[in-house]
Amino acid sequence: MGGSPSAYLTSGIDDANNDGWLRLTKFVNNQKGYAYISSKFPSTLGALIDFEYKIWRTNISENSGADGIGVFLFDASKSFSLGGYGGSLGYAPKTTTTTTTFGLNGGYIGIGIDEYGNFSNPTEGRVGGPGKKPNSIVLRSVTTNDLQTTNQYLIGVQLQASPTSNLNSVDYNTATITRPTDSEFYRRIKITVMPNAGKYDITVKWRTATNRPDSTILTYQTTEVPPDSLRIGFAASTGALYNYHEIRNLIVTTPGGVSVEKWVDKINAKVGNQLTYTVSVNNLTTSNIANLELSDTIKDGNGNTLILGNDYFNIDSISFINYGKVTNTVMGMTAGEPKTSGFTNPMNFNLNMEANSITTFKISGTIKNITQGGGLLTNVAAIDPSPTGILDEDKTNNISQVTSYILDADFTTNSAIDSDCANPDTGNTFLITVSNTGSENSIAGKTVTLTDTIPISLTVKNITATGWIISNSGNVYTFTRNEALNLGSSYPLIGIEFLPPASGTNAIINSVSVHYDGIEAVSDNNNSQVVLHPKPATSGIYHQ
Repeated sequence: MGGSPSAYLTSGIDDANNDGWLRLTKFVNNQKGYAYISSKFPSTLGALIDFEYKIWRTNISENSGADGIGVFLFDASKSFSLGGYGGSLGYAPKTTTTTTTFGLNGGYIGIGIDEYGNFSNPTEGRVGGPGKKPNSIVLRSVTTNDLQTTNQYLIGVQLQASPTSNLNSVDYNTATITRPTDSEFYRRIKITVMPNAGKYDITVKWRTATNRPDSTILTYQTTEVPPDSLRIGFAASTGALYNYHEIRNLIVTTPGGVSVEKWVDKINAKVGNQLTYTVSVNNLTTSNIANLELSDTIKDGNGNTLILGNDYFNIDSISFINYGKVTNTVMGMTAGEPKTSGFTNPMNFNLNMEANSITTFKISGTIKNITQGGGLLTNVAAIDPSPTGILDEDKTNNISQVTSYILDADFTTNSAIDSDCANPDTGNTFLITVSNTGSENSIAGKTVTLTDTIPISLTVKNITATGWIISNSGNVYTFTRNEALNLGSSYPLIGIEFLPPASGTNAIINSVSVHYDGIEAVSDNNNSQVVLHPKPATSGIYHQ
C-alpha cells in the first residue's frame, strides 16, 4: 500500500476491529492511494477479480463527487510506479503546465470505475476518448514510452447520465456522515480476464444489490500480447473534487471451473445476535453440471465442529437463490422457500447448475453463548466437483471461510501489595484492581462480585473501596457493584490494610476472584493472588 497520502486499512482506526475496508482515498482533494498484490501470476492463466466497493461523500456541494477507482494489470517484471492522479485514476498519464506524470509503469490494461467522467476525457495528457462521461466503466491500454500513444482509450460504457440518481450510479449521490449500508448502496465488480489465442477476452460485470444477479457492463478483446507474468493492483484518486474510495472482500483467482465464496453480515457480533452467512457457488464453465457437492461447517475458535443446540449457535433458516435459472436446483429444497428445520452440522447440499451461473445460499443463525477458543465463530464452505465429471484445474477457490468475533466483557483481577515483606509494626496493604479487558462494555445492572478470603493469620485494620458494597462473613470479604464498566477501564482500587503476624516462617498467599453475572468472553482469567513474605529474623552476634 502507498500513495500520497497512503491507502490504509480502516479496521481499528475508522471502523471496529476486524471489520474494515481498504480506504484508497479520504474525502479530501488531490489524494492518490494505491495497493497491489505482490504475488505474480503467469499471464497464460488469466484472472478473475471480484470485490465490493463504496464511493461516498459527507456532503453534496461543488467540491464533491470525484474521481474514481482504477483496477489494473501490470508487468510483474517492472518496478511499481503509479500513474497520474485525478481523472487518470493512477493508471493513465497526467500533464499540467509544470509537470508530466507518465502512466503506470508496465501497465497492460486499466479498468476505470469513473464517477466524475475524466478517465474517458482526452485532456491532461490522456490519449483518446469521447470526452467527459460520468458514471462510466472504461478500459485503457498498455503504457508506452510515447505520450502520444500511451494508455489509449479502448472502450467505455456510461451507466447513467444523471449526476444525482443512485439507480445505476458509480458513486453514492446522497450525502451521509457514515458509510452507506449495503441496503442503501451496494456495488460489486467482477472482472474476468480470460486467455484467448495469446490475448485476453475481458468481461466486466457488476451487482447493484445483494440479492440481484450479476449484470454484464462490457466485453473487450485485447490486441496486445500480455507480458509473461502480471500483477494486479488498485488505485483511487481525487482532484479538486473528491469522494471516499474504499474496497473490501477482494477475491483474485483463475477464471473457469467452479468456485465458492462466503461472507457474513457481522464480523463483530454479540450473544443474541443473528448472523447471516452468504455462500455463493459459481459455475464458471461453459457446461451444465450436476451433483456438485457443497458442505458448510460451523466451528469454534479451537476448530471444533459445533453441535447444534448445544447453547453456542443454532441455525434458524436456510434458503437459496437461483436468480431465475430454473435448472439451478438444490436437492430437497425449493428456491426462495426457507428451510427452518432438520439442520445438521456440517450441512450438505447437492447442486445442479447451468453453465456460467451462480447459486447463492443464505444461512441465518443465532449466537447463544461465547464459543470456546476466544469467542471465535468460523464458518467454512467447501465444494467437491469430482461427482460432476468436469475438469477443475484450480482447486484453491473450492473452499472459503469467514470468522466472526463474539464481543463481550472480560473481567480480570490484578493483586498487588505495598511491600513484599511483612511489616507487623505498621501493617501492609493489599491493592486489588478489577478491569474489563474484553471487547465490549459490561452491562449496567449485572452484578460484579469480588471475593477475597483473607488468610486467618492476618488482622484486617481498614478497607478503602470507593463505590463498592462491602460485606464479610468471618475472613471472607465480598465486594459488589453493578454499574457498567467500559472496555479497557477499571473500577476504583480496593485497598485492604492489615496487620501480619509478628513472627512466622511461611509465606502468606492472598487469593481473590471476580464473578460477573453477565456473559464473559473468557472465564479462566478471573483469579489472581499475591504473596507476602515473613519478616526476616533479627540477626546478632553472641559474645561469651
